[in-house]
Amino acid sequence: MEPHDRPDHQVRTGGEPAGDDPPLRALAELVAVAEQMAEVTALIREHAAQIRACRREDLPYRDIVLRENRPLIVEVLTDATARFEAAGTRFRQAKAAALREEGMTLEEIGALFGLTRQRISRLLQDARDAAQET
Repeated sequence: MEPHDRPDHQVRTGGEPAGDDPPLRALAELVAVAEQMAEVTALIREHAAQIRACRREDLPYRDIVLRENRPLIVEVLTDATARFEAAGTRFRQAKAAALREEGMTLEEIGALFGLTRQRISRLLQDARDAAQET
């Protein structure tokens, strides 16, 4: 029997899903972080233009870094990447948990995500651990 054919499978239809939908909350967070990435991209472009202009003047990178506006590209990129990865992880965890609650096996979820059953199990355990910490 397919998960969507099981009696315990509930699908939300029409209108906006309930506010207690963890995958949708995680998705909203992921979208917000992705939109922030667009701002990071613009900042990187500005910094890149400054760096190129300095190199055209034959300035050494040491001097360029000292002149570069703060925060540095590497600082911005490190922070943005960490936030994007964390939001993506929370979305994967919430989505995997929802699929599991709907009756999918770890193997089925793993096949959808391109991960092993063991990795899905760990993803779900990490989500439970994070929920207990909050």
